[in-house]
Amino acid sequence: MGKYQNVNLSNLGFMNSLSKSMTQNSFRIEKIPYDKIITNAKNKYSIENIEELAFSILHNGLKQNLEVKDNNNGTYTLISGERRYTAICRLISEGHSELEMIPCLITDTEQGAVFFDNQGNEILTSEDKEDWAIVTTNSESREFTDADRAFQVSTLKRIYTKLSDSGVKLPGRINELIADQLDLSTTQVKRFNFVEQYGTDELKQKLTNDEISVSAAAEVAHLSPAQQKDILQNDTVTSATVKQHQQSTKQKKAQRKDNTALKAEQTIPLSQSEGFNSSFTEFESLCDELYSYDMDLVQCSKSDIDTIRIKLNIANKDIAYINKFLRKFS
Repeated sequence: MGKYQNVNLSNLGFMNSLSKSMTQNSFRIEKIPYDKIITNAKNKYSIENIEELAFSILHNGLKQNLEVKDNNNGTYTLISGERRYTAICRLISEGHSELEMIPCLITDTEQGAVFFDNQGNEILTSEDKEDWAIVTTNSESREFTDADRAFQVSTLKRIYTKLSDSGVKLPGRINELIADQLDLSTTQVKRFNFVEQYGTDELKQKLTNDEISVSAAAEVAHLSPAQQKDILQNDTVTSATVKQHQQSTKQKKAQRKDNTALKAEQTIPLSQSEGFNSSFTEFESLCDELYSYDMDLVQCSKSDIDTIRIKLNIANKDIAYINKFLRKFS
């Protein structure tokens, strides 16, 4: 983020003459009571290593002012410096009341990024300008997480795309411009964009929560939504996890293919099956025999009746199965 220190949209080289003439860098420096400063819900940067930062502020002083915007009601919303503000609040809670008045740069974000289209309409909204300020002014020395970078890339892409679509001529491709200004490679920027475009909400949330690296997230985003959901059930997802999942999927597909081939080999035409052209069981023979008898001359014991009923039950089951078989191929 070093390239963003003391940088605003007006000196990046792609404002038209009307935009330049309307842009003002309106700011002032004042000491503001810490309890009049409000953290910014739009700021998605991670807050880490507060103890070390608090120690540095206590012993070396605040080396960089906070940046805030005036809410015109006695309160101020943070634009940059949330880690510093958090560290100062911790020191105040520990009894360091001398830090209660915090030096702040009060910025008018409305005047920092004024762009007009060819019809004279302002392109960026107040929200766009505030987002821009949050991304470009949080340039303190720190290690940015992949979650931080995802926030930066997404914000800048949205703003630059909006400018480009409104006729602003950018000095290069959007991905290259973002990569240059964030000190990232174009490949890294494309990974963040790919996750944003093809990742499920669950995947993007894990990236936002810093629960997965962008390299692993980009690989997961190449999978179908169902596969993404499946792989994200793992406690930890890395590039190795994705490769294992893909290998397992290939093996399952190969197994299904083998099973299908084996089943095809085992399948035989019904006309070639044994007994297809033979009579149906011994029950058919019994029926033929009974048809040949004169009912009045037949003696039938209880045991004979029980035997016939058993054979009839078996025949009924066979008939039911054959009807089911016929319905399948009807």
